[in-house]
Amino acid sequence: MSPTPLDEINSVTVLGFPPGASEVWAEDDGDGGRIFRHLKAAANTVLEKAVRPIEELDADISPLSCGAYRLRKWEETLDLVRTRTALWGTTEARRRAVIARLREYGAPTRAQIQAVLGPLLDYPDPSLLVVLECDRAGLRLAHTYSGARRGAGGWTHISPAVWDFWVNDADRVAPGCVQADCTLTTADLSTVGATLVAPDGSVGQIPVGALGRGGAAARPTRLFFHGITTQNVLGLWSVLVFAGSAPHTGTLDAATLFCEGFGRRGLASPQFEWAVVYEPSKSSGSPDFDATREAILRLGFATRTGGLVFPASPAAGLPPGDWGMIPNDNALPDGCVPG
Repeated sequence: MSPTPLDEINSVTVLGFPPGASEVWAEDDGDGGRIFRHLKAAANTVLEKAVRPIEELDADISPLSCGAYRLRKWEETLDLVRTRTALWGTTEARRRAVIARLREYGAPTRAQIQAVLGPLLDYPDPSLLVVLECDRAGLRLAHTYSGARRGAGGWTHISPAVWDFWVNDADRVAPGCVQADCTLTTADLSTVGATLVAPDGSVGQIPVGALGRGGAAARPTRLFFHGITTQNVLGLWSVLVFAGSAPHTGTLDAATLFCEGFGRRGLASPQFEWAVVYEPSKSSGSPDFDATREAILRLGFATRTGGLVFPASPAAGLPPGDWGMIPNDNALPDGCVPG
């Protein structure tokens, strides 16, 4: 049988006396073991008043191992005392909630989102938590317009080449600015300038000489129009390419326009949205949706909108591959991260 902590302390105490003392002060000595019992009582006092408090302090330093009293203090400090888990959850569930709260301090990467929200949803393996985010490349492709050339496509210093685009979007221009990819053919790019006209008449200008130097034969060139600040992107946009002076000419062979509306109604808003998918099969069965929802609000840092969703259920009339927002989680009709 392994020695108890009390036996270990008693042995150390006895070793402090001269050799042979343990034989004289044996439990069955002539005076009835009074000295032995005295030493054992002293060892018990050391155990209860020194060793165990120190062990408890050592455990309480970390929320991974602290007792119920210190766990409650962690919950009070982190403002978790009113959550369902803190009020009715098991000690282990409360411990996971505290650790998840501490993990919130940092950049909201995919790994951090999983580490924070996985335990709150009672996932034994948080890395299995699905995080939905916008496909930025797909979103850019969806908001790139082909448009149509107006006229023959040639330009001079008197008449520009014009390409028109109809943008079916809403709200103001997204911060990334409007961009036009133009395929140009000219003897000297340094003689070429461009203008972008927005539906409300706002004008973005690229001065002559800003597109480069030398000749271009069907050369793709991306034009950034940072000066456009229109408050409504819906409508007809036009790109005009021209020569700054005679006798320079050229042709606008092809063009596309990337334009996004930024705001509640704008089509660019999905890039600022994300969601986690609660899948019951991956959970141990005791998710704290309230705590998860509150953590999602904090993780966004007022820059992104987060959500908590269920996989589609035929019983609810949702098609496979779709997601259903959990009620009361900033849910808006038709306003969820696309699945």
